[in-house]
Amino acid sequence: MLDGRFRFETFVVGPSNRLAVSAARAVAEAPGRTYLPLFLYAESGLGKTHLLGAIGFHAAALDPQLSTAYRAAEVFAEQLETAVARGELNAWRREWEAMRLLLLDDVQFLEGRTDAQAELLRLIDHAQARGNQVVLASDRPPGDLDALDQRLLSRMSGGLIADIAAPERETRRAMLRLWRELRRCLRDPAPL
Repeated sequence: MLDGRFRFETFVVGPSNRLAVSAARAVAEAPGRTYLPLFLYAESGLGKTHLLGAIGFHAAALDPQLSTAYRAAEVFAEQLETAVARGELNAWRREWEAMRLLLLDDVQFLEGRTDAQAELLRLIDHAQARGNQVVLASDRPPGDLDALDQRLLSRMSGGLIADIAAPERETRRAMLRLWRELRRCLRDPAPL
């Protein structure tokens, strides 16, 4: 489920994240046309999940018919395990294959989960063959995800890999200003 707070309008852009934001906007404006897949990585708390949400909301605003799925990788793996246990793997696959925009967060949590890795590899191949978009996020780049299948790592590395670094001083200040403004708006909503 996408979080409505995570939009491009509430993401402060600076030198530390400019490439990632630019790539995220490009993907949101034309899913499946560039960066197949887009791989975002950063330490915790630097904006990966925010950008995934922003991609989903912006793409949906431009095309309300766009089928989109956002999942944390752990949930993806758990849902796969449940589908297998219930004998519903084919239905689960059809549901995921129908998505034109796949947003998968925290893929580092697929380490050691070989079935989920195999399904993600299959989904990436399926999406790429049909011109659909895949966006992945992790706490480190694909080359540092040692416990993932090499074929999956190859697919993850096949598009654009963009890092988000810790924000520099001016970006942090801009974040604080935006945060204060958003809090003020929530506290003192404009009359209707």
